[in-house]
Amino acid sequence: MQNNQGTHPVDLPATDNMKPVSKIPFDKNRKLMCFSCHMPHNAANESSSDGNDGKILRVTNMNSILCKECHEEKYADGIKQAESKGMHPIMLVPKDTVLEEAVKKGGQVGKDGVLVCSSCHNIHKGTKGTPVLIETNQNSEICNLCHKSKLIKEEDNTVTAMKHPVGQKPVNAKISKEIFDAGGKLGENGEIICALCHKPHQSVKDTQLLIMENQKNSMCLKCHSDKLTVKSSDHNLAITNPFASNLRGENVTKGGLCSACHFSHQWARSLDRSGDLIQQFCLSCHAEGKPGEKKLIGGYTHPTNVTLKNIGDGKTSLPLYPELGLKKEAAEKKVFCNTCHNVHKWSPDKEDMEEEHTQNVEGDFNNSFLKLKNDNKSSLCLDCHKDKKLVVNTEHDLNITAPLAVNIISQTAGSAGVCSACHLPHNGTNRRMWARQLSGKEDAGSQFCKKKK
Repeated sequence: MQNNQGTHPVDLPATDNMKPVSKIPFDKNRKLMCFSCHMPHNAANESSSDGNDGKILRVTNMNSILCKECHEEKYADGIKQAESKGMHPIMLVPKDTVLEEAVKKGGQVGKDGVLVCSSCHNIHKGTKGTPVLIETNQNSEICNLCHKSKLIKEEDNTVTAMKHPVGQKPVNAKISKEIFDAGGKLGENGEIICALCHKPHQSVKDTQLLIMENQKNSMCLKCHSDKLTVKSSDHNLAITNPFASNLRGENVTKGGLCSACHFSHQWARSLDRSGDLIQQFCLSCHAEGKPGEKKLIGGYTHPTNVTLKNIGDGKTSLPLYPELGLKKEAAEKKVFCNTCHNVHKWSPDKEDMEEEHTQNVEGDFNNSFLKLKNDNKSSLCLDCHKDKKLVVNTEHDLNITAPLAVNIISQTAGSAGVCSACHLPHNGTNRRMWARQLSGKEDAGSQFCKKKK
């Protein structure tokens, strides 16, 4: 119950969940009163480690015993009971959180430093307009007191690149009405906050305090429905590698469509958290011995983490990103794997996307998760390399002069674009990403010009 006074309400009818017991009396109208908790004479004498000594309490509140008398449905003794009740756990020493900040705000800890009700709630000095919380939670403030590792915002690049954003307004995601109907909340200015997905009390049982079931990522897809296109693509590992597992040892049959790559608060692949995280992520599958080992990029591949400073006019309709491939503003943006590829969408062609794939499909230069069709004029390549457009319709355009000629992977210019006669974006034969095998006996230029096929 929200309380504008910042103190535990009295003179209110007890709810059905509040069971009167001999130690905690209500008045004749079954309303809560000060004497329900306090007794000016003969109060409990036990020493309380959670800051309730000398409060003339009817029952000691050591480790939230007094709170439990009325709020047993919210009392969760340890992880196992918490999961079964759908409650935030108490009566344990947190392993991955720090309570010092909560204590500074007026929160308390129980015997031996365990988490208790009063770690988050302060019965007579709570924040106004909250259920007597020690801090407002409009923008995840109270969650952030302990769970800082899960709440780092996008400005802190290195870590946030692996976490669901918090504290910013949705950009591509569309918050479903079902999320709000289940109790999800946005921040005071429409930002994503913890309470959009989580509830500390009365959450769905046997979940991570979620507002609704997330079986096979069903909750994730309520907001990220635009990513459902991955289901009919080779990035659905149920199609291409159903036994591949993520960091938790789960395959997509168990963890769901998204679980091959994502967890809520970290990516599901092993990364070293430095350098080009986007390429690291792609190569966590597209490498020898990994789930995507049938599609490797080779030693000579299109460079990433580079600007367009010396390429064409330096402009492109494709997205460029700041360091680490994040979608934030920066003075200098660069090319990353996701400049050309949309990992959730097999083809930029709507009709192609409407065709449902149930088995592995061999792609070409018009799909293969590309953001633009590359067609026989290499439209994708030339979107950045505008200064190379002059080759189109010349004698070096093999669509005109040698339409049956193939490169080292048996592609014609008609099937893979005018650029493919000489270059490959992946698996080239040297740093120029040549599409022909050279011997090394002459300079590369001379060899290339004289190479026959």
